[in-house]
Amino acid sequence: MIRSFDPRSSVALGSLVALGSLAALVACNGRLEVTDDNVGGVGGDASSGGSAGDAGSGGSAGSAGASGSAGAAGAAGAAGSGGDAPSCTDGIKNGDEELVDYGGSCPSGDTGDACDHPMQCTHGVCSDGVCQPPRCDDGVFNGDEAGLDCGGSCGPCLTLCQRQCAVSDTIIPLGCDAGEEAPVGVTSNPRVSDDGSIIAFDYCYADSRCTPIYWTASGGPFPLEVTGGAALTGLSGDGQHVLVSPQVALGGQALLFSPDGTSQQTGLRPSPVLLGAEGAVVGGTIGSNDTFDLLRLPLGGAAASLGTLPFTNFIFTGATPDASVIVGYAGPNSVQPYRPFRYSAQDGLVLGIEGLPSPADGASINALSRDGQTFAGITTSGSSRVQVYRWTQQEGVVELGTPLAPAPGIDAEAMALNDDGSVLVFALETDAVSGNFSTFRWTEAGGVEALTPGSQTTASLISGDGSVILGRGADSSDYSAFVWTQASGARSLRATLEAAGVDMTGWSFGIPTSLSRDGRIAAGVGTCGGIPTVYRMVLPE
Repeated sequence: MIRSFDPRSSVALGSLVALGSLAALVACNGRLEVTDDNVGGVGGDASSGGSAGDAGSGGSAGSAGASGSAGAAGAAGAAGSGGDAPSCTDGIKNGDEELVDYGGSCPSGDTGDACDHPMQCTHGVCSDGVCQPPRCDDGVFNGDEAGLDCGGSCGPCLTLCQRQCAVSDTIIPLGCDAGEEAPVGVTSNPRVSDDGSIIAFDYCYADSRCTPIYWTASGGPFPLEVTGGAALTGLSGDGQHVLVSPQVALGGQALLFSPDGTSQQTGLRPSPVLLGAEGAVVGGTIGSNDTFDLLRLPLGGAAASLGTLPFTNFIFTGATPDASVIVGYAGPNSVQPYRPFRYSAQDGLVLGIEGLPSPADGASINALSRDGQTFAGITTSGSSRVQVYRWTQQEGVVELGTPLAPAPGIDAEAMALNDDGSVLVFALETDAVSGNFSTFRWTEAGGVEALTPGSQTTASLISGDGSVILGRGADSSDYSAFVWTQASGARSLRATLEAAGVDMTGWSFGIPTSLSRDGRIAAGVGTCGGIPTVYRMVLPE
């Protein structure tokens, strides 16, 4: 359990201990003087056989004075009469009171009562001679607060990160220590649900052991404990299932977690493995002769075989929500080019892609539309990348061409399709000498167009309708992250937030790594006051 990730932590206040008064006995000129009324009378002076001692106000009778050399012994003092018990209206600080007639067992004043000290008031606030009601900015732990001016009706208590940088409705830190010391690990790999209300990410320690964290706005972060640690692999679209891969691979298998922290074993290898938006898990087991048996585990069902892949070193690059369509590819080796594969309920498991234009002899599949009707990738010749292409059942492979000559390099990691496959974003090399890349967008109506002309950028996040694109620049500064919309074009993400009046004090962040379907909520990794954290950001309109 990661104690530092408890957003409900409260400020502990020490108890106030009231000390009762003690009688002070002072020696003076051979006599014992009593400085408290609650002590009995004392006998006469020993040297002169003095008069009887005065009666004490509340104690026992005084003892007789000793015989002096010239006089008789003094008579015993009379028994003292009973003293008044301490009260909350006697105008004296006595009993267990902390102030005169206030504190301890004496009631404090309610809101609106007269006061001249905060301790005289139930809520600890005295202003203009009147006890005040609790407020969320009064600097006093009162009302229904769980911490100082936080919790209850005052909203959640701030973590250490939230005290180090500006927190607003626009950007908040998620993976930050709630204590007084900076966290010992780092956060990574955030993913958001379709509506952006749920985020999952990894918290990794110095020994590289990671714990997946499940965050909701109402419950805060919740660790998903796996012995030996685990890495986050996927989050379902509704946020109700989290797929993790145990880091101790020997005998391990991918685990599917529910929000309550319970998990089920999938029977599939920890890697490669993929989670569909509706909770179906895709993976498999190693077969014979360097093959991989492809399996699909539907939510609440049993695993079913989808076929055998003639390689074991490959990646999944996409699946539809129900995993009825699955795509991926294996990289080239000394005798084989890039080898793509596609599974669909209609066609079964298909190796390779028909209709590749010359000189391509292979291809990678790098993006899949949510509806499963379109995928995109890069045609290849041997180990060289040739062109960006788009595939549909009706048209097959169509190379998009580029506005650059000669054929540029292509960033295989920076490619994304919107939900229906009508918008494709990718990155092309604009300078072979410097290796600079820039972001491009394809639509059927507009063809290929540069989104960031003259700037070094790549992009791999796109909203469901294709209207919002997120990317990053070539350097690591905050201002290199950009957001593109049809109305405003490409803008620095940080500069856009600042222009909208968002306080970014203490924040440093990189490009978001996950985006909600509506393009409104993004998550990524940054620092808050120098402390590594995952952030949740509401993108500007």
